Amino acid sequence: MTRSFQRALVLGGAGFLGRALAGAWQAEGTHVTTVGRRSRFQPDYRLLDVLTGDLGTLLSETRPDVVVHLASSAYVPPSLEDPYGDLASNAGTTARLFDAVRRMPTPWPLVIVVSSAAVYGDGIEFPMGEDHPCRPVSPYGVSKLAAEEYAAYFHRAYGVETFSVRPFSLYGPGQKKLVVYDLARRMLASPEPITIAAAPEVTRDFVYVSDAAAITMQLARRAPAEGERYNVCSGRSTPLREIADHLARLTDRPQPEFTGTVRAGDPIEWRGDPRRAAALEAGATVGLADGLTETVAWIRAGAD
Repeated sequence: MTRSFQRALVLGGAGFLGRALAGAWQAEGTHVTTVGRRSRFQPDYRLLDVLTGDLGTLLSETRPDVVVHLASSAYVPPSLEDPYGDLASNAGTTARLFDAVRRMPTPWPLVIVVSSAAVYGDGIEFPMGEDHPCRPVSPYGVSKLAAEEYAAYFHRAYGVETFSVRPFSLYGPGQKKLVVYDLARRMLASPEPITIAAAPEVTRDFVYVSDAAAITMQLARRAPAEGERYNVCSGRSTPLREIADHLARLTDRPQPEFTGTVRAGDPIEWRGDPRRAAALEAGATVGLADGLTETVAWIRAGAD
């Protein structure tokens, strides 16, 4: 089975991955409607809070073939301070979306829920496949797992075509937070060695943003969409020390120092298994060195 799309609806389309997906679909000739809570200049952009807004009217007006749900929390630390708000942002928005979809006239759109590798928690075996035990170590991971379960339920109960993707550590031009951006920006701002409040042996599976968008789009075309989950990952585990050393070379700065601390809610090691997505010809192609080079160049240019 291969799907094609004339109209896409990207909830959270002003965000990092949302912008990449919207741009890639537009480049293919798909009409894209993006939705967010803040004013931003984009073609066919709608201001709407997915947790409180009228999703039924939005769906009726846009008549999408595919909906990508990114209108949710995307960061672990706030979930530790406000677990309920995080639950509403992730699971609450997902439940509202599926309830609105199942009330539409058929045929219903394909719905893609963008979850997170945070659902896994600390790794037990590597690489971490989609059947790896899910034991989140943060409220954020719990709420993302709940969002996936809503997707699976609405497929079982109503037959909505849906699947969830679990991105690992995304990075690239357009992202103004998290480890790659933060370290590169700090290095460029100071000729002195920076101190990183983390342990150098912490590892992550880094995925360049254009790869994450391409994988998600290919899965949209070819996935069974029966409530299943897919890792969006490179399959490579990279220590934070390696990332920091590479960024130091790219920015011509001294090697950084590490405090050795591990932040609450963060697992020590992550390495995803990309084989389920790869079986549908969806996989990462941008190497870490090239991705970091492009990201540093973007930050140097002004990071717009």
